Amino acid sequence: MKHRKRVLAILLFISMILSTVSVGVPAKAAAAPAPGAFSKGADISWLPQLEALGHKFYNDNGEEQDLLLILKDHGIDSIRIRAWVNPSDDPSNGHNSTEEVVALASRVSALGFRVMIDFHYSDSWADPGKQVTPAAWADADLEQLKVHVSDYTADVMKALQDAGVTPEWVQIKD
Repeated sequence: MKHRKRVLAILLFISMILSTVSVGVPAKAAAAPAPGAFSKGADISWLPQLEALGHKFYNDNGEEQDLLLILKDHGIDSIRIRAWVNPSDDPSNGHNSTEEVVALASRVSALGFRVMIDFHYSDSWADPGKQVTPAAWADADLEQLKVHVSDYTADVMKALQDAGVTPEWVQIKD
């Protein structure tokens, strides 16, 4: 119960940060989707890892093609990317570091996809039934956790800004 209250307090704090943080990126010149426009998206957080392991993707004609182009050809217009604090590089349960998030977000943004960043505030998977505090933050009290969360969020958003990526959405995994 104490852990659940701690997580809820952190999530409340995060939502306050995100409602007041401005990364100072100018509005894009491209027209925004029409109000009420449907977004069709995919979470491709594992794509760079799969590519590094040699996985190949094929279009409807059986030709090898970049997965992002295949998705675009099938109407996907939005990409969700998970962000983990200090992930391992384990091939099956790692990655999604800030550097990897920025690289992937830059890649999909350059292709015209809308970007969602999904902050897990964990070193691995997080969901309503499993929210493990990042190892580097494990001994922090609530006030220290607020600082860690704030600094981490600002660092990721600043790195995205520096790379010229403006996420359309930011999701907080609870």
